[in-house]
Amino acid sequence: MIIGIDLDNTIITYDLVFYNYAVKNNFIHSNLPIDKKSIRDSIRLSHGDEVWTELQGIIYGSKMNEADFAEGFLDFFQFTSRKSIEIRIISHKSRFSASKATYDLHKAVRVWFEQNADIFQNHPCFKVSKDIYLEPDLVSKVQRIQELSCDYFIDDLEEVLTDKHFPFRTQRILYAPRNSYFQETLQDKNNAVLQISHWKHIQKFFEKKIECLHVNE
Repeated sequence: MIIGIDLDNTIITYDLVFYNYAVKNNFIHSNLPIDKKSIRDSIRLSHGDEVWTELQGIIYGSKMNEADFAEGFLDFFQFTSRKSIEIRIISHKSRFSASKATYDLHKAVRVWFEQNADIFQNHPCFKVSKDIYLEPDLVSKVQRIQELSCDYFIDDLEEVLTDKHFPFRTQRILYAPRNSYFQETLQDKNNAVLQISHWKHIQKFFEKKIECLHVNE
């Protein structure tokens, strides 16, 4: 079994980083929800797209080290380690930020993984040195998912999972932490996008899959 996983806002959450920096620099009021989308909408409305673009460059570039793991992901990762499930991390982001102050976003990702090496180093089926793929755009990301023959792919962006070139054989899971616990949205009659709101529920989903595999052996 090969599980592909997106990185930003799926494995890593930036909500608190955006919130703290935006409040500190008076871009938003402190009573705003600690939620990236709410922060983005507020800044765009009050300060314009350019300020939001600059802020993204700072957060994804120089402040990525302050980002947190999504709640429940570490338990899920340990579960895949115990079960020897293969993991591939596939992200799509440009090499350099669009902000005036240019940041190497791919380098920031590599540094972040180095800083968290103790978490990832003992997994028998995931190696930081070879199982992380940083693609420049969505097209390349979808191609990589197919090339790696992922059985499942987990992403927070619906446009990735519903892309017309997304591999048909790959089960699509939308990580949707602000939606209901478990919801199935049919994109076509044969291949559904599963919406799951928390990593603990994603883990339960795969625990049941493994149980079924053992029953059928």
